[in-house]
Amino acid sequence: MSKVAESIARQVSQTRAERFVAATRVIAHVSGALAAVITARDYGSFLPLWLFLPWCALSVVLLWLTYRRGRLFLPPLLLFLDLLIPAVVIIVTGGAGSPFFPFLLITPLGAANRYGRRGMLGAGCGTLATFLLIVIVTDHVAVDPRLVIVRLGLLILVAAVMIRRADLEQRTNADLESLAAWPRVATADREAGVRTLLEHAAATLRTPRLVLAWSDRDGAEYVASHELGGEFLLDEDAPPDFPAAVAFQSQTATGRLFAEGMTDPDDLRLAHIVAQLIGTGLDQMNFVEMMREGVANEERLRLSRDLHDGLLQSLGGLALHVRGARRAAGGDPRETERRLDLVVEQLIEAQRALRDFVEGLRPELVRRRDLLRARLSRVAHSIELQWGVAVELDLSGDVDALDVRRTDDVVALLAEALTNAARHAGATRIRGTVAVTDGRVCVDVVDDGRGFPIHGRLDSDHAPWSLRERVTALGGELAIESSPRGARVEIRLPGAS
Repeated sequence: MSKVAESIARQVSQTRAERFVAATRVIAHVSGALAAVITARDYGSFLPLWLFLPWCALSVVLLWLTYRRGRLFLPPLLLFLDLLIPAVVIIVTGGAGSPFFPFLLITPLGAANRYGRRGMLGAGCGTLATFLLIVIVTDHVAVDPRLVIVRLGLLILVAAVMIRRADLEQRTNADLESLAAWPRVATADREAGVRTLLEHAAATLRTPRLVLAWSDRDGAEYVASHELGGEFLLDEDAPPDFPAAVAFQSQTATGRLFAEGMTDPDDLRLAHIVAQLIGTGLDQMNFVEMMREGVANEERLRLSRDLHDGLLQSLGGLALHVRGARRAAGGDPRETERRLDLVVEQLIEAQRALRDFVEGLRPELVRRRDLLRARLSRVAHSIELQWGVAVELDLSGDVDALDVRRTDDVVALLAEALTNAARHAGATRIRGTVAVTDGRVCVDVVDDGRGFPIHGRLDSDHAPWSLRERVTALGGELAIESSPRGARVEIRLPGAS
């Protein structure tokens, strides 16, 4: 919890305490004024009434101010008056045996609600001293000593109960603040994350030693301990046999929390809450690890597709021309030279493609990549060199407005579709169309080859696996039209989010 939030919460708590004390004061003084009217003839004095009436009116005003302004000024002065006025009334109405004795309790009750334990200690001592002073001042008044002892014991008992209540409230507030400030451990560093969790848990539970034993989703078992002084250990030893063991189960972990010296039921209930929060923290670390594994797997899959569609296809074309040059080496020097020139040109193009691929792995170089139109032209030229087919491109829409990632996707899709048509369909002419409309991309590749083994309108299940996986990963749609006179591959990609 931030310092600002703590300050606001403290002000709200003090305002509520002020309102409670103000309401209690009104009820007490109104009842005191009524009692003073009834007992005026018995004691032959209207002084209690004249003391209660203005203080009663002031109490009403103070209650109105607490709801109007929240907090009051000079609360210690009000506590002093809460003690002084009942003391004067008790002195003039029979001393220690006065029926107005309960009004002495207003001060310790108000102090306990305003200032907690310290305020209650001070107010309690002041109230006891005042009562003893009343006994001394009014020693000429005949009072049953048993009544004095009982009332003195009552004051001590009330003070002890209020101090205990203040202690419990203070500890409860501290526990709530500690739980509200529970650390987030969205990290893949297991040791650092568990250390943070146990340090905060030990501080919350106020225990000198804390041991956590748990098993993860993969079945691995761990034991971590934290001792007073900051000593931390993470290993696979058996957990100690502590009497206070709290079990927990989260989405990805199951375990037990051992706390030394915790036998109180209230402490054990708090330990249950802490154990569940520790389980949530273990979930956070496991989820981070799962996300990293997922991202790594996705990146490996992307790299495999890019290498398959780029470098491996280029090497296949180079191998084809090298075999052709070898066959022509003995009889046609010009054909051999032409084939070797094609090999050199393709090697240069493959080197450029590989450089683009490497730069795509470096974020600082991504913005330096060429625009889509230029990259597609190079892809078409490379296909023509590798496979000896005529490739025609038709680009429409604002193709160069696509972002870098979407540009890479379109280049890879078109390159694979063109290569498949040239290599597997035996096509002599291929037409590639790329249209961009409001961020949506349509890629069509039409060839005059022999088509797919199955003719007709086909869904993506009959498409090459690499092309199908790439389109699916992009959230797009893939369809095929096949006939003996050629095939048409249609790819639709949604707008980039």
